[in-house]
Amino acid sequence: MSPEELFTQGRPKVRLVHALEEIVAGAELRCADLGYILSDKTRVTCTQSKFSTEPDIVFVSHNSLDAGRARIISSPKQEDRYIEIQGTPDLIVEIVSDSSVLSVTRHLRR
Repeated sequence: MSPEELFTQGRPKVRLVHALEEIVAGAELRCADLGYILSDKTRVTCTQSKFSTEPDIVFVSHNSLDAGRARIISSPKQEDRYIEIQGTPDLIVEIVSDSSVLSVTRHLRR
């Protein structure tokens, strides 16, 4: 796996995570805990479509978890450690790079 390009991938990812976390944290201050912002290596699987990916950013709301649209899966080795979101999170962000543009725009789009 190639290293991430600092200013076209790494920096925008940090800014997006920060902005999204501000929104979620702001909601918490208003007593409306929205859910979880997760970044890098968060496994997302959809068993119905036989799809699995590790996007740059994931947001999963408590509403989606409560409704069963998404589940947080614990590690088979440690039940108090969580390793995967299964189902449909509310937001998935993939920052496209020169090396991933073909994969992201053709394969993942389907």
